[in-house]
Amino acid sequence: MYLGNNSKLVLIKSNTCNSDEDYQKELIEKNHSNIERKADPVSNKFLIQMDQGLSLVLDSYPLPLFTMGSQEVLARFKSITKNEKNIVQFIHGDYEDVSPVEISRVLDHFISRWEKVKLQHLLKQVEKAKIQNKLATGIQKVLEAAMQNKGKLLILEKNFKDNLVKTENYKSFFKPDFTSNNSFFIKDEVDQILEQVFESGGDVEFVEEEALKNFNRIVLIEN
Repeated sequence: MYLGNNSKLVLIKSNTCNSDEDYQKELIEKNHSNIERKADPVSNKFLIQMDQGLSLVLDSYPLPLFTMGSQEVLARFKSITKNEKNIVQFIHGDYEDVSPVEISRVLDHFISRWEKVKLQHLLKQVEKAKIQNKLATGIQKVLEAAMQNKGKLLILEKNFKDNLVKTENYKSFFKPDFTSNNSFFIKDEVDQILEQVFESGGDVEFVEEEALKNFNRIVLIEN
């Protein structure tokens, strides 16, 4: 496992599937032949162990994740991983014993489209939070969660404020006394959400218009 920045990859975890004796025993139990063993060189037990380690690493580095390997191995990894919501790209190829420089060269093609990668990663985090019941959507629910210091990651469309004042949905959110100047109070509430999330130690990401159209244009992933 490597952590990447703008200039290099840093090795942060290394595991080797070196329990050949255990793997042969596993194949014998499943009545696999030696030919099958050569075509299937990675134990499922090893992939599970790797995924467990990956879960710990992602707790420290909740970043977009690329996985590289043969099509067969990645297909089996995809079937057992509990971290698929962090994976933005499965990259098929023979990457055994390749150097970090070569890995970086392969990744350059994908990282060159960074905004697309970042959006894909954010949407996966939103889906993951939804499954875990840790997602607030829409300005009302987001504000309520933020004021309770639940804000881990706020994601909103860049033009969210401007589009909000054009809709009818905001009217029930504000007191009647404010209707003469709704635009001001809407912007004030959005700024309040931003401030509260920052004070709670959370992060904020802005995405392009329509990116969150299925989530009322603004979401808060709760801690």
